[in-house]
Amino acid sequence: MQMILALAILLQGCPIHVAGSDVTEEVTLIAGSRGVVQFHISRSLSDTFQGVPYYVIRFESQHRPFCIDGVPDVEGFKNQNQLSRFTTNVVDLDTSLCVNLIIDNVETVDQDGYILKVIFFLSPEDVRYGTVKKNIVVQIPHGPAKCFITVNDEDEDEFPYEVHCRASSGSAATSLSCFQNGQKLHSRNGIEDNGQLTRGIFSLKLINRFACCSHVVTSVVSGETCIHFDWPPRKPFVDTTTRIASTLPKSVNTTSESPLNVATSTTTQMKYAADSAARRPFIYQSPLYMSLWSFFSMYALSVVY
Repeated sequence: MQMILALAILLQGCPIHVAGSDVTEEVTLIAGSRGVVQFHISRSLSDTFQGVPYYVIRFESQHRPFCIDGVPDVEGFKNQNQLSRFTTNVVDLDTSLCVNLIIDNVETVDQDGYILKVIFFLSPEDVRYGTVKKNIVVQIPHGPAKCFITVNDEDEDEFPYEVHCRASSGSAATSLSCFQNGQKLHSRNGIEDNGQLTRGIFSLKLINRFACCSHVVTSVVSGETCIHFDWPPRKPFVDTTTRIASTLPKSVNTTSESPLNVATSTTTQMKYAADSAARRPFIYQSPLYMSLWSFFSMYALSVVY
């Protein structure tokens, strides 16, 4: 209703207050992650306004808004899956109103110019209109470094080994680095990034622990943070103790070796020493064994007496 009244006033030539900025802020989002685009609205437009203003958001490449007063319009999106990934809310801050556009699982199709238009209908004689623009850039993250070691045929004496590494390139210029004993390894012939794959060869003097990683060219990395590829590979802990599944009822305390446990056990249980070569079992007495022992004991006593 406010929008209809505002448009009617515009058509009648009534005075309005227009605010906007010629500066378009650039916002970088990472593909596959959650992104938030914030549109801040000056308090000069809303100093006496109570409630939430009427607003629309559209892509610069589209004529129809994809969000009309907080309600999505499927015809305004560039892709159908954007409908389920885009949501908005309005937050009243101390210095301004803020319309938040939340984008889940950012995709490259989301890269575009975004235009927010807001209308404050204060009275038939006082309609305020504002525009905020954002330029969204979607960056594709680079992949992790994958490496292997080989013999260096060209410089066997000083560097008998070399490390070959590669990683899928991201939107930003990608590089590779390797560290050993806190020192950065020398890259032979530099790092090559063709936009799809980043490659590099590193000279290695000794085959002891070292690590390599991919990263953005402008980022700062160190031996502590560069851990995409780690040599030698860290093996998981292997427990060599032999275990046999217990068949005791849940109500029986399996940690006790009292006669109660012996009497209620339904299978013969064996314990092995983990470091024993012979692994000779220690056999607990089963109910059948106890019954036979009792029978022969009673028989022996009857013969003697």
